[in-house]
Amino acid sequence: MKISMNRKKCSAVVIAAGLISVFLFSVSPVADAAESMAVDARKKLMKTKIGAGMGQMKKGMKAGDTAQMLKGAEMIATAAVKIPAAFEKKEMMGKTRAKANIWEKKSDFDAIANSLAESAKAFAVAVKSGENMAISGALKSVGANCGKCHKMYRAKKKKK
Repeated sequence: MKISMNRKKCSAVVIAAGLISVFLFSVSPVADAAESMAVDARKKLMKTKIGAGMGQMKKGMKAGDTAQMLKGAEMIATAAVKIPAAFEKKEMMGKTRAKANIWEKKSDFDAIANSLAESAKAFAVAVKSGENMAISGALKSVGANCGKCHKMYRAKKKKK
């Protein structure tokens, strides 16, 4: 009788421990996902708006497509002003290449984002002028703002 009671107690403890483990493992990813929402939003902003806008501008230049160049410039100008707010809170959970010094030098980081927006607007003005030299120079200015921020505030890709 004693042996069967101990087995029952032991089985109950094992089942309880298993249930607790399942609960903890199922809750943890949800908490991590919630914590990385800011990182996901920043990555989406940078990739689908800033990066895509730069791609539109370059493709438009190659094709001589004014509308495409203007669309890209508008994408960047609109998105760049959202960058400071996207990095308001120091959130590093998840896969990110953002460097921690963004929040140490936040005013400089924000100034580069605002400069990016202004350079995208200047690119649109140059496109509307139709002057190829002005368009080329304005595109370089947009790229320089992207590069400055990446150099200072974005970690390099890890080599595989």
